[in-house]
Amino acid sequence: MVIENTGLQARSIQTLNGNLNLKRSAMRLQVFTNDTQRKTLYDEVIKPVDEAFKIDKLEYKMSPRMINETAFWGQNQSSFAWAEFVMKKHGHSATDSTIQKITHSVEKKLYQEDTKNARKAYENMVNIPYTRSKKGVLYLTELL
Repeated sequence: MVIENTGLQARSIQTLNGNLNLKRSAMRLQVFTNDTQRKTLYDEVIKPVDEAFKIDKLEYKMSPRMINETAFWGQNQSSFAWAEFVMKKHGHSATDSTIQKITHSVEKKLYQEDTKNARKAYENMVNIPYTRSKKGVLYLTELL
């Protein structure tokens, strides 16, 4: 195998609530000597990890929640470059072009779903119950 265990390592992280002490075993890749070892690593290690996290078939190799987050910042900011800056501030890394692609992709899916629902409602408008008369006063105002 091309992965080696470097042993148990201790680390301390300073947080707002105090120190967080961690002890973990680190796995490091061994140095490659040829392209066959690289291909073996990809086939035996990298692919299964993507499959384990269920991101192998996802667009942009992101979870659905991260795609929603990216689309939110893409819509919320005045430019995709600014969305990239804000996402980096929140600890997420994505380029402005990726944010733009994801935002447009999500917008397209939402538009198609809304259009489908609107057509369905329009086609079934005859079946929507309503009454011709209601008690009360109707006030009409002129809009200028």
